[in-house]
Amino acid sequence: DPYLLFRVPSATGAFDFLSGLLVGRLTSLPERKHPLAIGTSIGMVERGSIRVPDGYIVESLPDAVDYHEGPISLAIAYEFVPAAEGGDGAVVNYTKTFGVDAFELPPAEYRAFKEASRLASRSMRGEIVLKREEG
Repeated sequence: DPYLLFRVPSATGAFDFLSGLLVGRLTSLPERKHPLAIGTSIGMVERGSIRVPDGYIVESLPDAVDYHEGPISLAIAYEFVPAAEGGDGAVVNYTKTFGVDAFELPPAEYRAFKEASRLASRSMRGEIVLKREEG
């Protein structure tokens, strides 16, 4: 089979917290009537590299995310780095960044919090498609 498909690594470290925070009870309401008291601002960055098996190239990566609304920010990016001649093999680098620059979210900004949750969840289900090199 010329294709190999695998999921982006599951959340680790800071994004385990993010996943539980966003997908969990904090975003379960359709809307809020009272402010969401977080108690602290939040900032998380996760970076990693995935080694591409020898003989494969990246056919497609998950969609990047760049969301900024009020105090909420979420950015997720993937980059394919081809093998260096005589050096390391090819890799896919990823960076995930999330921030809430507020101690409390008013009801009007809850929608942005829910949207960041939806985008993060969708991105974490992303797939990397590899194709066997010809020759």
